Amino acid sequence: MKDIATVGVTGVHTASAPKSGAVVLKELALHSSIRPIALVDYPQTCALGWDSLKLMGVYQVPQGIMGAQPLTGRLLEINQKTPLNAVIPCDDEDVAALAIGAQELAKSGIATLLPLPDAVEAVKKTNFHKTLSSCGLSVPSQATIWDLQDVTENTLGPPIVVKGRIIHAYLARNSDEVQAFAAKLCDVWGYPVILQKFIEGAEFSVTAVADRNSDLVGICAIRKLGISDQGKTWLAVTISPKNFEPLITSLLKKLQWVGPLEIEFIIPSDGSSPVAIEINPRFPAWIPLARSAGADLVDLAVKLCLGGENSELLVAQPGMCFARTYHTNVFAFQRLAKFYAHQEFVFKEAQNQ
Repeated sequence: MKDIATVGVTGVHTASAPKSGAVVLKELALHSSIRPIALVDYPQTCALGWDSLKLMGVYQVPQGIMGAQPLTGRLLEINQKTPLNAVIPCDDEDVAALAIGAQELAKSGIATLLPLPDAVEAVKKTNFHKTLSSCGLSVPSQATIWDLQDVTENTLGPPIVVKGRIIHAYLARNSDEVQAFAAKLCDVWGYPVILQKFIEGAEFSVTAVADRNSDLVGICAIRKLGISDQGKTWLAVTISPKNFEPLITSLLKKLQWVGPLEIEFIIPSDGSSPVAIEINPRFPAWIPLARSAGADLVDLAVKLCLGGENSELLVAQPGMCFARTYHTNVFAFQRLAKFYAHQEFVFKEAQNQ
């Protein structure tokens, strides 16, 4: 691993539906050997006020949903001004785009820790049921809706979890709520909308890191104690991952996964085997909890990304809690004006390094 590594992070969104990029940046800022860069996909970013994180700078990049070439091309452009050693995508669509563009980035010295594009495609919400069933995991019944008229024809029956194509999920307890939530999510994210049979039970989440051989090298498991009306976890406690570790280890190998991954489970009220309800191809927004529980998975991912190795499995210990909150960042308007004009802002301290 390089003595000083410049690492770019995407998915830096902290508004109503926070992504994990912001907290990953904050995790990286704890290490003197890493110079983080915020890669944002919108100009109204609070990253301009993160002086305490000692960021190199903030750069605007295209959203991954626009395709591999726009995002990859912009990163190569940034690399000409501020050489990047690695990029950690923290948005599902960015992961998909950079899995395609990884080889092109590598030619310019920008490392990634990502699976092949086929593996990313396999864990998308539309393919989730088929993929995990074929890997031997229990999953709920699911329907993919490409037209709102199809909502009334689905045979799942309430209660149903209605999920957006990218994020957000609502529990619908009757057919009218299913229709209303589907329409709402379609307006925000477009098609498809995912309908998933609700499973009563305790909710858990596991984040893991796989090395380039798809071996499990880091793991943290939580039990969710507080969940918002959009399905976001705001309170949780770490638990022993022993009940999930064999499932995760097998799944990573079958998917040929590389890099971070989050899998959400429900253990049904009848005590039967865990049921997988979702996969996210990146770190979760609660990832700082892993470090606090003794498993710095962000640092591990960066080390692997830059060619390092891990000699033993890194396991987060039980008994640590997190509660999500919001912060207000204050900064000079001149920064925002400059960012609007140039789509980039370099902090003065970084310019002097």
